[in-house]
Amino acid sequence: MNDHSDALINDKVQKILHFYRFFHDIEIVSQILILIKIAILQLEKREYNMTNCFLQLIHLAVSFYNYLMREK
Repeated sequence: MNDHSDALINDKVQKILHFYRFFHDIEIVSQILILIKIAILQLEKREYNMTNCFLQLIHLAVSFYNYLMREK
């Protein structure tokens, strides 16, 4: 940290970190990645069938849609 203190003083980095939307966008991406992870883990189960896969994709699509509508 002491070796690279000038990196933390960079104006562009400070503006990004102080900009609330940066953290909001990271949270949204994290939520979407969690849904994708759940879908992949469920697909690996033997008792999981194509109906479950389809429902999981619908759930993921609704999450994307809700995110897009929230951004408008």
